[in-house]
Amino acid sequence: MATQRHVVKRRIHFGDCDPAQIVYYPRFFEMFDRATEEMFLACGIDWQWMHANIEGFLGVPILEVKANFRVRIAYGDEIEIHN
Repeated sequence: MATQRHVVKRRIHFGDCDPAQIVYYPRFFEMFDRATEEMFLACGIDWQWMHANIEGFLGVPILEVKANFRVRIAYGDEIEIHN
C-alpha cells in the first residue's frame, strides 16, 4: 500500500536566517510545526474549531522530533517539508 505524503513548499525569508544568511536552526522546528498544522487542515482538521468545540482539547502531543542538518539552507532558497 502506498503512503500518502503532504508536502509544504516554502521560501526561506530574511527573518529565518542568522547574520550569515543561513537558516537559524530553531526556525526549522517552527517550519515543521506549521507544516504539520497545514497537513491537518488539508485533512479537514481545524485546530481553531477543535479548541472552540471540543471540551478539554489541548492539541496533539509531539512524541519525538529530530533533524539531521546535511546541507546549507540560506536566504532565498526554496524548500519542501514532507509530512
